[in-house]
Amino acid sequence: MRLNYGLATRPGHLRDRNADALLAQVVSRRSDSGMDDLGLFVVMDTYGSEVNSIPIVTKCLLQHTAKAITNWLCGQAVDWCADLVAAFQDANRCMLEDKDCPYISLTAAVVTNQELFVAHVGATALLVIEESAVTQITQPLRMCDTMLAMDLMTWDEFLKITTSNYVVRGVGMSEDLEVDSFALTLKPKSQVLLYSSGLAALWSPTKRTELLNATLHTLPIQAACEYLVRLADEEYGRNVSALAVEYA
Repeated sequence: MRLNYGLATRPGHLRDRNADALLAQVVSRRSDSGMDDLGLFVVMDTYGSEVNSIPIVTKCLLQHTAKAITNWLCGQAVDWCADLVAAFQDANRCMLEDKDCPYISLTAAVVTNQELFVAHVGATALLVIEESAVTQITQPLRMCDTMLAMDLMTWDEFLKITTSNYVVRGVGMSEDLEVDSFALTLKPKSQVLLYSSGLAALWSPTKRTELLNATLHTLPIQAACEYLVRLADEEYGRNVSALAVEYA
């Protein structure tokens, strides 16, 4: 089956530069064997005035996944979660060696054969959208998200807070990096959404499913990403990114 994706990013009207980055890479061998496409999808959100952590993370991800993709093309088994976690750990080591490199939030996913493999650290996130439900796969690792989940902060206070990007765990923060990883089977017609923290301001617990169903289930996938990012920019004003994946 063929993968289809859309992506969009904006610096936000409150900032001069975009601290987010997106990566999408799709490999197909259907013409040879009839196998499904394979896709690597990544959202990154860096902190500080410099963004030199983005090329470091991108290099580590591509180096690790290139060998795994080669093995996949040759019909060999690949432990995608282990490969992604190893790439995160490698990026963490490289970033700690660079004193001018700010820490980064990072969510990466591999999609193939109706299977989803995810690695995650920080304020970026991933969810799965089905016809009847929206399932949050990763949890944003920010102080404000923790306070909101514990009812120590109201939704209005969450939207107003100016220090909402205090990340409690990120790539490049410490030597002992714990990476969350997930593997699950996607149901038919499922969609996967990766996003930066700027998009989270759009959906309160009561509005998220309604908003995503009204966009990703009705608009073409690229138009849906552009709409969500534009809406978040107007409402929130900070850098925001969205990357959605589906089987065409």
